[in-house]
Amino acid sequence: MSSTITAMFDSRSDAEAAKARLESANVDAEHVHIHDKTSSGHREQGYSTHEDRGVWDSIKNAFLPDEDRHTYEEGLRRGGVLLTADVDDDRVDEAVRVLEGAGSIDIDDRSSQWRSSGWDYAAPAAGAGVGTGAAFGALGANAPTTGVGSAEHVGSSEREEVIPVVEEQLVVGKRDVNRGGVRVRSYVTETPVHEQIRLRNERVSSRRRRLS
Repeated sequence: MSSTITAMFDSRSDAEAAKARLESANVDAEHVHIHDKTSSGHREQGYSTHEDRGVWDSIKNAFLPDEDRHTYEEGLRRGGVLLTADVDDDRVDEAVRVLEGAGSIDIDDRSSQWRSSGWDYAAPAAGAGVGTGAAFGALGANAPTTGVGSAEHVGSSEREEVIPVVEEQLVVGKRDVNRGGVRVRSYVTETPVHEQIRLRNERVSSRRRRLS
């Protein structure tokens, strides 16, 4: 299992220096990205949704609660720079320690300042988010014909098919409060699970025979 960690900075140079410190610490981090107003999907008005993910669409596994996403988006609009990274679970604490000491800002304190100066974003209702979904194929079957009289079994055919099943964990809207610090946040990441299952498709044909 891996986690997505996030940290915000006041300048791109600070974020770039933090990324370099993460690499120097030999933290096994993947998809380390730095985002600012020039990033794809950034918008100067409005907030991302689960259908239109905005800047988050380019960030692998960046499934955050609505309030956290929108707070970071406001930070980008105000000139902040966001660093995101996917980190193996056993290295999260080390990655957080590195970024905490790399000049990242306290996003909670900063958002309180924004609110006091007129930022009127209202947090969504608790529990809002995307849950677990599954996508899979299904094989149809022809049911036996019923009616008055008896059914005479004529023949049957049977075949077995293997089809892929993709189970995908999406946004659960939960921050890992037991990991991360004041300035760096950690979110548990669930990766898609791909399996194959065997389905048996059986067809039975019958015909009516009137009873005398």
